[in-house]
Amino acid sequence: MITHIDWLSFTGRAGDWEQLPSHLLQRHFFEALQVDFPLISGLILGGYEYETRRGRPPYSLGYARSDNGAYCFCSGTLPHYLVEVTGVGCAGLGGTGDASSALLEVADHLSRIDIAVDMLTDTLPGEFTKHRSVQRFKSWGEIVSESGETVYIGSKSSDRYARVYRYNEPHPRAHLLRCEFVLRGKQAQEAARAILNLGIEAFSASLGNSFGWSHPDWQPNVTTDAEARAWRPERRQGKTVRWVYSQVLPALLKLHSEGALNLRELYDREILPKLDGTH
Repeated sequence: MITHIDWLSFTGRAGDWEQLPSHLLQRHFFEALQVDFPLISGLILGGYEYETRRGRPPYSLGYARSDNGAYCFCSGTLPHYLVEVTGVGCAGLGGTGDASSALLEVADHLSRIDIAVDMLTDTLPGEFTKHRSVQRFKSWGEIVSESGETVYIGSKSSDRYARVYRYNEPHPRAHLLRCEFVLRGKQAQEAARAILNLGIEAFSASLGNSFGWSHPDWQPNVTTDAEARAWRPERRQGKTVRWVYSQVLPALLKLHSEGALNLRELYDREILPKLDGTH
């Protein structure tokens, strides 16, 4: 089994770029990225060309690395930006030391991390996922196409789910069964800390325990009975939650309806960056 990080998404704080034309915005964005995250920016920017692409809501501008190893998004009207490092980009992060240092640099700013485990086997995803010792994740789905088969365990809209897939021939990875764990938001940040503390092999083994993998092909390189610790909100905040729903939300909606406050702008500028881990 080969285990590696296959996706990283992180956010950073943008500057006051509202009045900048797009060509100057691009320069300021890359400068900010290098200041905020000097190590990982050096690894994903150095020696590569970036092309301007269409943005993705809520970002108006996008930049794609020539080999599709990274995508960057920003906007002159938002106080945050987003960087996505794909499997190609993660493979180029360097040796264990570089990868660990890069992960440490962005750990508190992660909005998503994918952990991939490749198994050399002829087993199909449906057969692999049928063998689960726990049924904590009730939601599942299966997609079969000309290119291969994928089974999802857990909801794709949740902050933690798994997908198990394999490609058909002649794809170069057709001989492998891949399990990917997708973690978002606080779950991603918790995962990064666990990887740095325990190592990626031990953490992926504990994730396998959380999802109940019990097929004979699941042979982690580290043996553990532990399950991956999931981030949980403080449960003693019930009164605060009720206060938000009963008083804060109605007040905000009233202000929005009266034109005194733009809730969409409030979400983009103040709430979204904090949800994505920007401080």
